[in-house]
Amino acid sequence: MREPRETYEQSRNKFNSYAGIDSPDLPEDSLSALQVQLYRWQNNNFGLSSDVQIACGIAEEVGEFIEAWSGDDTDQLEDAVGDVLIYATQLATSNRLDFGTIFNFADELSGPMVQQLSVVAGKLCHIALKSSQDIRGFADAEFRRKAVSEQLYLLVCAFHKSFGHNELEYIYRRTAQLVLLRDWTTNKASGLVEVKNAE
Repeated sequence: MREPRETYEQSRNKFNSYAGIDSPDLPEDSLSALQVQLYRWQNNNFGLSSDVQIACGIAEEVGEFIEAWSGDDTDQLEDAVGDVLIYATQLATSNRLDFGTIFNFADELSGPMVQQLSVVAGKLCHIALKSSQDIRGFADAEFRRKAVSEQLYLLVCAFHKSFGHNELEYIYRRTAQLVLLRDWTTNKASGLVEVKNAE
């Protein structure tokens, strides 16, 4: 397993290399480009989201994953994994971290996956809440970003146990493309955009 400091520093450096890029341009790296696309999509649909809101999203989707895991529902399982990774990407962006770096550095952890995911979701909510309250040291941006980086790394590691890197990346990219097609500003119920056939 990599040292948290190494993951954090490389993730910060990679993010800083494209942080000032203007629309419609994208970074050359495909995962970084996807991160920028998801950030723009989020802003267009919901405006800027707080870390508390994003962490709640992660916790919600981890709950859905555990429910699907218990019921052995493969489609719902992969759906929840993808959604967790999308929210994780948004939290990385909010903390100026390159999610692709964290994703590619991740490897398998020992121990029960469901328990690890629950712990990580709880810690991310803790970091977001305490940061919003400016307590427990989380008012310091560097301290907060390092903590977020470590937990996102552990989050991806937990999924590696069951899916492996290639399958996990496939689920992530597929989910991201489906998310980017949604427009919650025009369809508040599902975000789906109706495509009319030209006659």
